[in-house]
Amino acid sequence: MPKTAWLQIKMKKMHLLQEAHEQAVQVIRRCATEKGFRASGLAAGYPQIWARDNAVTALGAAVIGDPGLLDVVKASLVTLGQYQSPNGLIPLNVNPASGYISTENAEPPPPIPQWRHLADGRWLPCGCFGEAWLV
Repeated sequence: MPKTAWLQIKMKKMHLLQEAHEQAVQVIRRCATEKGFRASGLAAGYPQIWARDNAVTALGAAVIGDPGLLDVVKASLVTLGQYQSPNGLIPLNVNPASGYISTENAEPPPPIPQWRHLADGRWLPCGCFGEAWLV
């Protein structure tokens, strides 16, 4: 392959990566609210602040490094942490608009783990790590 063809391919890949990064940042910004990151940036999408989604988004926000997004990470930790159960579990999600709190996993999990317990307190440390990563 000629060097110029290889260079053109590499430049195109870099352009695609840059475009994907910019679009990902825009999605995160559309999901940002004063209570945390909504699970959807669309008006008709999920309005809830989901524990798992916010923990993963916190890592992305930390990489982006935007102070405004890091404030949203902190807000999501506060929102979810306000409803932490005595045994340390947090709700699957919180809907700030309606006030509905999903407490499906606020009780200790049964002896056999089930999928609905994935959003328990194990995600909160991930979110805290994302928020504290660049501090």
